Amino acid sequence: MKAAIGVDIGGTNTKVALVFENGDIQEKVKFSTDSHLPFEDFIQRLSNTIQNILAKTGAHISGIGVGAPNVNGHNGKIESPPNLKWGTVDLRSSLQALFDCPIIVKNDANIAAIGEQRFGKGKDCQHFAVITLGTGVGSGIISHGELIEGHLGLASEAGHIYAGSEDRICSCGKKDHLEAYASIKGIKLTVRLETGEDLLFREIAARFEQGDKKIIKSLKKTSFVLAQGLASIQALFLPEKIILAGGISSLGKKFSEDIEKNLNELSFPSFKGKTSVEISDISTEYGAILGAAGLVF
Repeated sequence: MKAAIGVDIGGTNTKVALVFENGDIQEKVKFSTDSHLPFEDFIQRLSNTIQNILAKTGAHISGIGVGAPNVNGHNGKIESPPNLKWGTVDLRSSLQALFDCPIIVKNDANIAAIGEQRFGKGKDCQHFAVITLGTGVGSGIISHGELIEGHLGLASEAGHIYAGSEDRICSCGKKDHLEAYASIKGIKLTVRLETGEDLLFREIAARFEQGDKKIIKSLKKTSFVLAQGLASIQALFLPEKIILAGGISSLGKKFSEDIEKNLNELSFPSFKGKTSVEISDISTEYGAILGAAGLVF
């Protein structure tokens, strides 16, 4: 059976695993991205991790698939992502110099969409969008079964749709982008403004699950702003479903149902009820890795 290395480079952590063509994952490894350190340091740590996985498993791989923020799928470069501090760096060439196998790189949210298409809720679905909610907010859109990347290989970036009205500064420096409200940082800020408490996201999630009224009120504000962004995506692409992935999707069905309710209230009337909002079922932790490996298969 074919095998590949899948890599998901995030603003906080990088995840690496050996993935088989049937979706089985082995030797999952996670380490801090630490983008305040030089890019060369990161590449060395990533290379060591991959080499250790291959040595431990004895696997022969067909290639390495990598997802990262702001990757240009045409030239293989990471181009000045808001949540990484390296500026523009040549990811594909750096890895190709170290490994004698195909290296395929794409935007992290785009590979999450590929993962859903191959292994998750995007199976047998020709029109869907994936929204990744974590350190940042990303998106991958599949239309007519094909990934939409735009003429530069950088589309789509739903985290930078305008939403909300509080003059919040996004990680990219602009005001009132969706990411300023629906990322982990954005949710923590909403909770702090609503409750006066400075909580970790895991504390927010636990109290939401327990039915804490203050936290529920805060997250209702988040779900409304997120639905504003999703309504824009729906108006342009009319996906059959919008799949929530990433750490924030751990808030679960209660959160997604509130988002879908708001989406239906905000929808262009002809589109009301035409798009479901669902939680990824291929793991918030390793769905993007499956997509990265899927690039190779």
